[in-house]
Amino acid sequence: MRSFFLFFLVLFLVAAVFLGVGWLWWQQALQPIDPNSQTKTVVVIKKGSSGAEIAHQLRLINLIRSQKAFLFYLKLHPTTLRAGTFKLSRSMSLPQIIAVLHQGPLDVWVTIPEGWRREEIAERLAASLSFKFDKTEFLRRTKNLEGYLFPDTYLIPQEATAQRVIKIMTANFERKARPVVKKAAEKQGLSQAEVVTLASLVEREGKTKEDKKIVASILLKRLKNDWPLQVDATLQYIEGRPGQWWPEVTPAEKKLNSPFNTYLHKGLPPHPIANPGLDSFNAVYQADGNTPYWFYISDKNGHLRPVRTLEEHNQNIKRYLKD
Repeated sequence: MRSFFLFFLVLFLVAAVFLGVGWLWWQQALQPIDPNSQTKTVVVIKKGSSGAEIAHQLRLINLIRSQKAFLFYLKLHPTTLRAGTFKLSRSMSLPQIIAVLHQGPLDVWVTIPEGWRREEIAERLAASLSFKFDKTEFLRRTKNLEGYLFPDTYLIPQEATAQRVIKIMTANFERKARPVVKKAAEKQGLSQAEVVTLASLVEREGKTKEDKKIVASILLKRLKNDWPLQVDATLQYIEGRPGQWWPEVTPAEKKLNSPFNTYLHKGLPPHPIANPGLDSFNAVYQADGNTPYWFYISDKNGHLRPVRTLEEHNQNIKRYLKD
């Protein structure tokens, strides 16, 4: 009986020691690395980072004492951690750091998809940034910049103004797209502005890299042979409205009196209809004006169907587009 009592006493003491050590470890892990530190460290949390990845990042730069403690705290206090740029200090405790990561960053990640028109971009930015971003001002300042607001994932200051965002996006265009635009203009015998406009049509008409190249080749061939381009996306651009920026095209819209109507008017529209990505600029550069194809449609599943003759084109319309 006595040995049984001693066994449980020892077991209790061992458990108490483990609990005590665990409690001390936990309390220590919550403390700042350096309570007296006056230095702020800029930390960029990538979009889509997991809790484990964030914990590893913070431990590497010595902002927290333990990755395990960071993750355990998140289990005890479920919290959404945001992506973006933060200023953190070694004088901050683990709970304080997590609170800052939850409250919101100094800079935010904003993704602008390929093929959006500037009105769509304005809506996305207004929803992502602070009150300092003025959507009306953005639209006014970008009136002549359709096609040059390069689609990408941006880390933008939360307090950025419309002017600041425009500068960021157009600078990105100059850095990433302009070199291809110049090469395409020289190769295809077009001006740089014409390349950007043609790329915007290609962006809206082709889905894959290969499809974009075929579309670019057909449109370039039509341009060189003085054919109307007959691009539905230009009609969508005319008719686009809030909530439906790219509506379905009806036969009546092909008679609209607009310089953007590429069924009535030969050549390119007056300016780009959307903001193309790098694949579309490359498609224009790689386009073959001697392609055997003259026509194309995209079927209901988005697959491109290029053909050589009008008869084949009409057959494809009946086969793939009509119910």
